[in-house]
Amino acid sequence: MLGKKRARRGDRGPALGRGGWPPARVEAAGRRGRTARRADALTERPRYHCPMVNVELLWPMLPADVSIPAGKAPVVDVTKKGYFKVGGKGTLPEKPIVVKAKLFTKLAEKKIKEAGGACILV
Repeated sequence: MLGKKRARRGDRGPALGRGGWPPARVEAAGRRGRTARRADALTERPRYHCPMVNVELLWPMLPADVSIPAGKAPVVDVTKKGYFKVGGKGTLPEKPIVVKAKLFTKLAEKKIKEAGGACILV
């Protein structure tokens, strides 16, 4: 059986000193309570979108039925696959590959160039 709803300190609304909202939060951004803090946190969020792919997934991005002529390197445009940045995790085979992206990490650029490939900023 449920008991009676008894008054607690927090139930008394904005009566300062008797529960309610502390003075620092009463009129923050026109809101009361923690919602003002939450609204401020939403505006401080980074406003950029940068999906990332690692070098270990560059070769699997190529279609399986594409034949690569001798002496030529395949071109992978990661921006068409929905990625903007190339990271350096993983290993690359010792085959040259040309990668087009908006951003490269230092390690990714080093690994691609060591394999004989090239990094092109789009």
